[in-house]
Amino acid sequence: MPEKINYKRALDLVRSLYFTGIKPGLENTLKLLSLVDNPQNDLCFIHIAGTNGKGSVSSMTESGLREAGLTTGLFTSPHLISIRERFRVNEKEISKAEFSRLAFFLFERTRHLYEHETDQKPTFFEFITVLAILFFKERNVDIAIMEVGMGGRLDSTNVIHPLLSIITAIGLDHTKLLGPKIENIAFEKAGIIKSGIPVICGERDKRVQNVISEIARDRNAPVYFIGRDFKRLKFNINNTGDFLTQDNLVKWKDKKFRIKTKLVGQHQCLNVSIATAAFAVLNENNLLNIKLSEAINGIKKTEWPGRLDTLKNGLLVDTAHNLAAITQTIHTVKTVFPNKKWTVLFAVLNDKKWKRMITKLIPLSREICLVSINHRNQVNPADIEQFIAKKRDTRKITVFQDIPKAIRYILERGNGIALGSSYLIGEVISASNGKTTFPNDR
Repeated sequence: MPEKINYKRALDLVRSLYFTGIKPGLENTLKLLSLVDNPQNDLCFIHIAGTNGKGSVSSMTESGLREAGLTTGLFTSPHLISIRERFRVNEKEISKAEFSRLAFFLFERTRHLYEHETDQKPTFFEFITVLAILFFKERNVDIAIMEVGMGGRLDSTNVIHPLLSIITAIGLDHTKLLGPKIENIAFEKAGIIKSGIPVICGERDKRVQNVISEIARDRNAPVYFIGRDFKRLKFNINNTGDFLTQDNLVKWKDKKFRIKTKLVGQHQCLNVSIATAAFAVLNENNLLNIKLSEAINGIKKTEWPGRLDTLKNGLLVDTAHNLAAITQTIHTVKTVFPNKKWTVLFAVLNDKKWKRMITKLIPLSREICLVSINHRNQVNPADIEQFIAKKRDTRKITVFQDIPKAIRYILERGNGIALGSSYLIGEVISASNGKTTFPNDR
Protein backbone atom coordinates (compact mmCIF):
# COMPACT_ATOMS: atom_id res chain seq x y z
CA MET A 1 0.00 0.00 0.00
CA PRO A 2 1.42 3.45 -0.91
CA GLU A 3 2.78 5.36 2.09
CA LYS A 4 0.43 8.30 1.51
CA ILE A 5 -2.68 6.12 1.64
CA ASN A 6 -1.37 4.13 4.59
CA TYR A 7 -0.63 7.33 6.53
CA LYS A 8 -4.08 8.73 5.79
CA ARG A 9 -5.64 5.52 7.12
CA ALA A 10 -3.52 5.77 10.28
CA LEU A 11 -4.56 9.41 10.75
CA ASP A 12 -8.21 8.53 10.30
CA LEU A 13 -7.83 5.75 12.84
CA VAL A 14 -6.22 7.96 15.47
CA ARG A 15 -8.62 10.85 14.82
CA SER A 16 -11.54 8.49 15.29
CA LEU A 17 -10.53 8.23 18.95
CA TYR A 18 -11.52 11.87 19.56
CA PHE A 19 -15.05 10.67 20.32
CA THR A 20 -13.81 9.06 23.53
CA GLY A 21 -13.36 12.54 25.06
CA ILE A 22 -11.30 13.26 28.18
CA LYS A 23 -11.24 10.70 31.01
CA PRO A 24 -8.82 11.63 33.80
CA GLY A 25 -7.11 8.61 35.34
CA LEU A 26 -4.24 6.21 34.77
CA GLU A 27 -6.05 2.87 34.56
CA ASN A 28 -6.57 2.89 30.79
CA THR A 29 -3.00 3.94 29.99
CA LEU A 30 -1.56 1.27 32.28
CA LYS A 31 -3.81 -1.29 30.62
CA LEU A 32 -2.61 -0.22 27.16
CA LEU A 33 1.01 -0.38 28.26
CA SER A 34 0.57 -3.87 29.70
CA LEU A 35 -0.74 -5.05 26.33
CA VAL A 36 2.51 -3.96 24.65
CA ASP A 37 4.89 -5.36 27.30
CA ASN A 38 5.31 -2.19 29.40
CA PRO A 39 7.95 -0.35 27.36
CA GLN A 40 8.00 2.47 29.94
CA ASN A 41 9.96 0.21 32.28
CA ASP A 42 12.95 0.26 29.93
CA LEU A 43 13.25 4.03 29.54
CA CYS A 44 14.53 7.06 31.46
CA PHE A 45 12.23 10.07 31.60
CA ILE A 46 11.93 13.72 32.58
CA HIS A 47 8.34 14.72 33.35
CA ILE A 48 7.16 18.32 32.87
CA ALA A 49 3.86 19.82 34.06
CA GLY A 50 2.57 23.37 34.34
CA THR A 51 -0.08 25.78 33.09
CA ASN A 52 2.22 27.85 30.88
CA GLY A 53 5.78 27.32 29.72
CA LYS A 54 5.87 23.53 29.86
CA GLY A 55 6.22 23.25 26.07
CA SER A 56 9.10 25.74 25.95
CA VAL A 57 10.83 24.13 28.94
CA SER A 58 10.37 20.70 27.36
CA SER A 59 11.93 21.94 24.14
CA MET A 60 14.83 23.66 25.95
CA THR A 61 15.46 20.53 28.03
CA GLU A 62 15.47 18.32 24.95
CA SER A 63 17.79 20.67 23.05
CA GLY A 64 20.21 20.89 25.98
CA LEU A 65 20.43 17.15 26.58
CA ARG A 66 20.85 16.50 22.87
CA GLU A 67 23.66 19.07 22.76
CA ALA A 68 25.25 17.23 25.70
CA GLY A 69 25.45 14.09 23.57
CA LEU A 70 22.33 12.14 24.55
CA THR A 71 19.79 10.58 22.21
CA THR A 72 16.56 12.36 23.14
CA GLY A 73 12.86 11.69 22.81
CA LEU A 74 10.30 14.51 23.09
CA PHE A 75 6.53 14.16 23.51
CA THR A 76 4.53 17.41 23.49
CA SER A 77 1.00 18.66 22.83
CA PRO A 78 -0.89 20.06 21.11
CA HIS A 79 0.59 20.13 17.64
CA LEU A 80 0.37 23.15 15.37
CA ILE A 81 0.12 21.54 11.93
CA SER A 82 0.96 17.82 11.97
CA ILE A 83 0.30 15.26 14.67
CA ARG A 84 3.82 13.98 14.00
CA GLU A 85 5.17 17.12 15.74
CA ARG A 86 4.22 15.48 19.03
CA PHE A 87 6.73 12.63 18.66
CA ARG A 88 10.40 13.52 18.13
CA VAL A 89 13.73 11.77 18.44
CA ASN A 90 16.83 13.96 18.30
CA GLU A 91 14.61 16.86 17.20
CA LYS A 92 13.22 15.03 14.15
CA GLU A 93 9.51 14.20 13.91
CA ILE A 94 8.38 10.62 13.65
CA SER A 95 8.17 9.58 10.00
CA LYS A 96 4.83 8.89 8.34
CA ALA A 97 5.81 5.25 7.94
CA GLU A 98 6.76 4.86 11.62
CA PHE A 99 3.61 6.63 12.80
CA SER A 100 1.41 4.46 10.62
CA ARG A 101 3.08 1.21 11.66
CA LEU A 102 2.94 1.99 15.38
CA ALA A 103 -0.66 3.25 15.22
CA PHE A 104 -1.87 0.06 13.50
CA PHE A 105 0.21 -2.15 15.79
CA LEU A 106 -1.13 -0.50 18.94
CA PHE A 107 -4.71 -0.56 17.73
CA GLU A 108 -4.52 -4.25 16.86
CA ARG A 109 -3.21 -5.01 20.36
CA THR A 110 -6.00 -2.98 21.96
CA ARG A 111 -8.89 -3.42 19.53
CA HIS A 112 -10.91 -5.46 22.03
CA LEU A 113 -10.96 -2.53 24.46
CA TYR A 114 -12.82 -0.42 21.91
CA GLU A 115 -15.13 -3.20 20.80
CA HIS A 116 -16.18 -4.61 24.16
CA GLU A 117 -15.28 -2.36 27.12
CA THR A 118 -17.78 0.35 26.29
CA ASP A 119 -17.23 2.44 29.45
CA GLN A 120 -13.45 2.27 29.43
CA LYS A 121 -12.45 2.92 25.82
CA PRO A 122 -8.92 4.40 25.79
CA THR A 123 -8.97 8.06 24.77
CA PHE A 124 -7.07 9.76 21.97
CA PHE A 125 -4.49 11.14 24.40
CA GLU A 126 -4.04 7.85 26.22
CA PHE A 127 -3.47 6.13 22.87
CA ILE A 128 -0.87 8.61 21.62
CA THR A 129 0.92 8.65 25.00
CA VAL A 130 1.52 4.93 24.66
CA LEU A 131 2.43 5.36 20.99
CA ALA A 132 5.09 7.88 22.03
CA ILE A 133 6.56 5.52 24.63
CA LEU A 134 6.64 2.70 22.07
CA PHE A 135 8.40 4.99 19.60
CA PHE A 136 11.03 6.01 22.16
CA LYS A 137 11.62 2.39 23.15
CA GLU A 138 12.11 1.35 19.53
CA ARG A 139 14.57 4.18 18.95
CA ASN A 140 16.44 3.30 22.17
CA VAL A 141 16.57 6.90 23.41
CA ASP A 142 18.80 7.76 26.36
CA ILE A 143 16.20 10.10 27.85
CA ALA A 144 12.57 10.89 26.98
CA ILE A 145 11.07 14.26 27.89
CA MET A 146 7.32 13.90 28.46
CA GLU A 147 5.09 16.98 28.61
CA VAL A 148 1.88 16.58 30.60
CA GLY A 149 -1.29 17.05 28.57
CA MET A 150 -3.49 18.53 31.30
CA GLY A 151 -3.10 18.63 35.06
CA GLY A 152 -0.64 15.98 36.13
CA ARG A 153 -1.95 13.67 38.84
CA LEU A 154 -4.50 11.97 36.55
CA ASP A 155 -2.85 12.76 33.22
CA SER A 156 -2.01 9.70 31.15
CA THR A 157 1.68 10.63 31.07
CA ASN A 158 1.82 10.08 34.84
CA VAL A 159 2.43 6.36 34.34
CA ILE A 160 6.17 7.01 33.98
CA HIS A 161 8.81 6.99 36.71
CA PRO A 162 11.13 9.92 35.88
CA LEU A 163 14.65 10.92 36.91
CA LEU A 164 13.37 14.46 37.46
CA SER A 165 9.98 16.18 37.73
CA ILE A 166 9.53 19.80 36.63
CA ILE A 167 6.58 22.10 37.37
CA THR A 168 6.58 25.37 35.43
CA ALA A 169 4.40 28.46 35.93
CA ILE A 170 0.91 27.74 37.28
CA GLY A 171 -2.28 29.69 36.65
CA LEU A 172 -6.04 29.22 36.54
CA ASP A 173 -6.79 27.15 33.45
CA HIS A 174 -8.99 24.09 32.85
CA THR A 175 -10.70 24.94 36.13
CA LYS A 176 -13.77 22.81 35.35
CA LEU A 177 -11.58 19.70 35.44
CA LEU A 178 -8.75 20.73 37.76
CA GLY A 179 -10.59 22.86 40.35
CA PRO A 180 -11.46 26.54 40.84
CA LYS A 181 -8.58 27.69 43.06
CA ILE A 182 -4.85 28.00 42.48
CA GLU A 183 -4.29 25.50 45.30
CA ASN A 184 -6.45 22.96 43.43
CA ILE A 185 -4.42 23.45 40.27
CA ALA A 186 -1.14 23.15 42.22
CA PHE A 187 -2.33 19.89 43.82
CA GLU A 188 -3.06 18.38 40.40
CA LYS A 189 0.28 19.52 38.93
CA ALA A 190 2.14 18.23 41.99
CA GLY A 191 0.66 14.80 41.32
CA ILE A 192 3.67 14.11 39.08
CA ILE A 193 6.02 14.19 42.09
CA LYS A 194 7.33 10.69 42.79
CA SER A 195 8.87 9.21 45.92
CA GLY A 196 12.50 10.28 46.29
CA ILE A 197 12.62 11.95 42.86
CA PRO A 198 13.83 15.60 42.77
CA VAL A 199 11.37 18.23 41.61
CA ILE A 200 11.91 21.75 40.27
CA CYS A 201 9.21 24.39 40.70
CA GLY A 202 9.15 27.57 38.61
CA GLU A 203 6.10 29.18 40.24
CA ARG A 204 6.67 31.94 42.83
CA ASP A 205 3.15 32.04 44.28
CA LYS A 206 3.50 31.00 47.92
CA ARG A 207 0.16 29.20 47.84
CA VAL A 208 1.52 26.99 45.07
CA GLN A 209 4.88 26.51 46.77
CA ASN A 210 3.18 25.49 50.01
CA VAL A 211 1.16 22.78 48.26
CA ILE A 212 4.22 21.47 46.42
CA SER A 213 6.37 21.58 49.57
CA GLU A 214 3.85 19.50 51.49
CA ILE A 215 3.50 16.85 48.79
CA ALA A 216 7.27 16.72 48.18
CA ARG A 217 7.87 16.32 51.92
CA ASP A 218 5.33 13.48 52.14
CA ARG A 219 7.09 11.74 49.26
CA ASN A 220 10.61 12.47 50.49
CA ALA A 221 11.34 14.30 47.22
CA PRO A 222 13.99 17.06 47.18
CA VAL A 223 12.41 20.27 45.86
CA TYR A 224 14.12 23.29 44.23
CA PHE A 225 12.15 26.54 44.11
CA ILE A 226 12.42 29.63 41.92
CA GLY A 227 13.49 32.56 44.09
CA ARG A 228 15.28 30.34 46.58
CA ASP A 229 17.46 27.85 44.71
CA PHE A 230 17.49 29.44 41.27
CA LYS A 231 16.47 32.81 39.83
CA ARG A 232 15.77 34.71 36.65
CA LEU A 233 17.70 37.94 37.13
CA LYS A 234 17.14 40.02 34.01
CA PHE A 235 16.65 39.85 30.28
CA ASN A 236 17.08 42.10 27.27
CA ILE A 237 15.22 41.66 23.97
CA ASN A 238 17.13 42.41 20.76
CA ASN A 239 15.05 43.46 17.75
CA THR A 240 17.03 43.24 14.51
CA GLY A 241 14.00 44.10 12.41
CA ASP A 242 13.83 40.61 10.92
CA PHE A 243 13.70 38.52 14.08
CA LEU A 244 13.93 38.74 17.85
CA THR A 245 16.53 37.32 20.22
CA GLN A 246 16.97 37.67 23.95
CA ASP A 247 19.88 37.89 26.38
CA ASN A 248 18.99 36.15 29.66
CA LEU A 249 20.82 36.33 32.97
CA VAL A 250 19.84 33.49 35.31
CA LYS A 251 21.25 32.10 38.52
CA TRP A 252 21.61 28.61 39.98
CA LYS A 253 22.65 28.77 43.65
CA ASP A 254 25.77 30.99 43.57
CA LYS A 255 26.48 30.66 39.82
CA LYS A 256 25.26 33.07 37.15
CA PHE A 257 24.73 32.18 33.49
CA ARG A 258 24.29 34.48 30.50
CA ILE A 259 22.26 32.67 27.85
CA LYS A 260 21.12 34.08 24.51
CA THR A 261 17.92 32.57 23.13
CA LYS A 262 15.65 32.75 20.13
CA LEU A 263 12.65 32.68 22.45
CA VAL A 264 11.78 36.06 23.96
CA GLY A 265 9.81 37.56 26.82
CA GLN A 266 9.98 37.67 30.59
CA HIS A 267 8.27 34.27 30.69
CA GLN A 268 11.00 32.81 28.49
CA CYS A 269 13.66 34.10 30.87
CA LEU A 270 11.81 32.17 33.58
CA ASN A 271 11.77 29.09 31.34
CA VAL A 272 15.51 29.44 30.73
CA SER A 273 16.11 29.51 34.48
CA ILE A 274 14.01 26.36 34.95
CA ALA A 275 15.88 24.48 32.22
CA THR A 276 19.22 25.61 33.68
CA ALA A 277 18.17 24.37 37.11
CA ALA A 278 17.11 21.06 35.58
CA PHE A 279 20.53 20.52 34.01
CA ALA A 280 22.27 21.49 37.27
CA VAL A 281 20.19 19.02 39.30
CA LEU A 282 20.78 16.23 36.78
CA ASN A 283 24.52 17.00 36.74
CA GLU A 284 25.12 17.50 40.46
CA ASN A 285 23.17 14.41 41.45
CA ASN A 286 24.80 12.24 38.76
CA LEU A 287 21.40 11.40 37.34
CA LEU A 288 22.70 11.81 33.80
CA ASN A 289 26.26 11.88 32.50
CA ILE A 290 26.23 15.39 31.02
CA LYS A 291 28.40 18.49 31.04
CA LEU A 292 26.50 21.48 32.36
CA SER A 293 28.15 23.86 29.90
CA GLU A 294 27.12 21.73 26.92
CA ALA A 295 23.54 21.41 28.11
CA ILE A 296 23.21 25.15 28.66
CA ASN A 297 24.64 25.75 25.20
CA GLY A 298 21.73 23.68 23.89
CA ILE A 299 19.25 26.18 25.34
CA LYS A 300 20.72 28.80 23.02
CA LYS A 301 19.86 26.66 20.00
CA THR A 302 16.28 25.92 21.01
CA GLU A 303 13.63 26.62 18.41
CA TRP A 304 9.95 26.40 19.30
CA PRO A 305 7.69 27.62 16.45
CA GLY A 306 4.70 29.84 17.12
CA ARG A 307 6.06 31.44 20.28
CA LEU A 308 6.22 35.17 19.51
CA ASP A 309 7.38 34.19 16.08
CA THR A 310 7.61 36.39 12.97
CA LEU A 311 6.50 34.49 9.86
CA LYS A 312 8.08 35.06 6.46
CA ASN A 313 5.12 37.21 5.43
CA GLY A 314 5.78 39.53 8.40
CA LEU A 315 2.84 38.41 10.55
CA LEU A 316 3.66 38.06 14.26
CA VAL A 317 2.12 34.97 15.85
CA ASP A 318 1.97 33.64 19.40
CA THR A 319 0.31 30.57 20.88
CA ALA A 320 -0.85 32.46 24.01
CA HIS A 321 -4.11 30.62 24.70
CA ASN A 322 -5.17 31.59 28.20
CA LEU A 323 -5.38 34.73 30.32
CA ALA A 324 -1.96 34.44 31.97
CA ALA A 325 -0.20 33.74 28.67
CA ILE A 326 -1.91 36.52 26.76
CA THR A 327 -1.15 38.99 29.56
CA GLN A 328 2.54 38.08 29.32
CA THR A 329 2.54 38.31 25.53
CA ILE A 330 0.96 41.77 25.60
CA HIS A 331 3.61 42.92 28.08
CA THR A 332 6.39 41.62 25.83
CA VAL A 333 4.92 43.14 22.67
CA LYS A 334 4.59 46.53 24.37
CA THR A 335 8.20 46.28 25.55
CA VAL A 336 9.60 45.44 22.12
CA PHE A 337 7.27 47.65 20.07
CA PRO A 338 6.37 50.65 22.26
CA ASN A 339 3.51 52.83 21.03
CA LYS A 340 2.71 50.52 18.11
CA LYS A 341 -0.94 49.66 17.47
CA TRP A 342 -1.76 46.30 15.96
CA THR A 343 -4.26 44.68 13.65
CA VAL A 344 -5.13 41.74 15.89
CA LEU A 345 -6.34 38.36 14.59
CA PHE A 346 -8.06 36.51 17.44
CA ALA A 347 -9.76 33.17 18.01
CA VAL A 348 -10.22 31.28 21.26
CA LEU A 349 -11.71 28.14 22.78
CA ASN A 350 -14.74 28.37 25.04
CA ASP A 351 -13.06 26.87 28.12
CA LYS A 352 -10.83 29.97 28.42
CA LYS A 353 -11.54 33.28 30.14
CA TRP A 354 -11.96 34.75 26.69
CA LYS A 355 -13.85 37.91 27.71
CA ARG A 356 -10.97 38.99 29.93
CA MET A 357 -8.49 37.98 27.23
CA ILE A 358 -10.10 40.14 24.54
CA THR A 359 -10.56 43.00 27.02
CA LYS A 360 -6.78 43.03 27.57
CA LEU A 361 -6.15 42.94 23.83
CA ILE A 362 -8.37 45.89 22.94
CA PRO A 363 -5.91 48.63 24.07
CA LEU A 364 -3.14 46.98 22.04
CA SER A 365 -5.18 47.05 18.85
CA ARG A 366 -6.22 49.57 16.25
CA GLU A 367 -8.48 46.96 14.66
CA ILE A 368 -9.66 43.48 15.66
CA CYS A 369 -10.18 40.65 13.21
CA LEU A 370 -12.10 37.59 14.35
CA VAL A 371 -12.03 34.28 12.53
CA SER A 372 -13.49 30.79 12.73
CA ILE A 373 -11.07 27.94 13.39
CA ASN A 374 -11.36 24.21 12.86
CA HIS A 375 -12.24 23.26 16.42
CA ARG A 376 -15.57 22.15 17.82
CA ASN A 377 -15.01 24.14 21.03
CA GLN A 378 -14.23 27.50 19.46
CA VAL A 379 -16.05 30.60 20.65
CA ASN A 380 -18.30 31.84 17.86
CA PRO A 381 -16.70 35.00 16.39
CA ALA A 382 -20.14 36.63 16.43
CA ASP A 383 -20.28 36.23 20.21
CA ILE A 384 -16.89 37.92 20.58
CA GLU A 385 -17.98 40.72 18.25
CA GLN A 386 -21.13 41.23 20.29
CA PHE A 387 -19.15 41.33 23.55
CA ILE A 388 -16.76 43.98 22.18
CA ALA A 389 -19.69 46.03 20.84
CA LYS A 390 -21.24 46.12 24.32
CA LYS A 391 -18.09 47.85 25.57
CA ARG A 392 -18.92 50.71 23.16
CA ASP A 393 -15.42 50.53 21.76
CA THR A 394 -14.88 52.45 18.52
CA ARG A 395 -12.26 50.12 17.03
CA LYS A 396 -13.18 48.46 13.77
CA ILE A 397 -14.14 44.80 14.06
CA THR A 398 -14.05 42.51 11.03
CA VAL A 399 -15.23 38.90 11.06
CA PHE A 400 -13.78 36.32 8.66
CA GLN A 401 -14.81 32.75 7.99
CA ASP A 402 -11.71 32.17 5.88
CA ILE A 403 -8.22 32.36 7.38
CA PRO A 404 -6.34 33.06 4.11
CA LYS A 405 -8.62 36.04 3.46
CA ALA A 406 -8.06 37.26 7.01
CA ILE A 407 -4.28 37.00 6.56
CA ARG A 408 -4.34 38.90 3.26
CA TYR A 409 -6.45 41.64 4.83
CA ILE A 410 -4.16 41.96 7.85
CA LEU A 411 -1.00 42.08 5.75
CA GLU A 412 -2.52 44.92 3.72
CA ARG A 413 -3.28 46.80 6.93
CA GLY A 414 0.19 46.16 8.39
CA ASN A 415 1.37 45.51 11.97
CA GLY A 416 -0.48 42.21 12.23
CA ILE A 417 -0.44 39.85 15.19
CA ALA A 418 -2.36 36.57 15.64
CA LEU A 419 -2.98 34.99 19.03
CA GLY A 420 -5.58 33.44 21.35
CA SER A 421 -5.34 29.74 20.47
CA SER A 422 -2.69 27.21 19.46
CA TYR A 423 -5.17 25.91 16.90
CA LEU A 424 -5.45 29.36 15.32
CA ILE A 425 -1.68 29.66 15.06
CA GLY A 426 -1.37 26.24 13.45
CA GLU A 427 -3.88 27.22 10.79
CA VAL A 428 -2.28 30.64 10.27
CA ILE A 429 1.18 29.10 9.81
CA SER A 430 -0.22 26.48 7.45
CA ALA A 431 -2.13 29.06 5.37
CA SER A 432 0.87 31.41 5.34
CA ASN A 433 2.93 28.60 3.83
CA GLY A 434 0.35 28.14 1.08
CA LYS A 435 -0.97 24.87 2.47
CA THR A 436 -4.45 23.79 3.49
CA THR A 437 -6.23 26.14 5.89
CA PHE A 438 -7.34 23.29 8.13
CA PRO A 439 -4.37 20.93 8.38
CA ASN A 440 -5.28 17.31 7.68
CA ASP A 441 -3.17 16.25 10.64
CA ARG A 442 -5.33 18.06 13.19
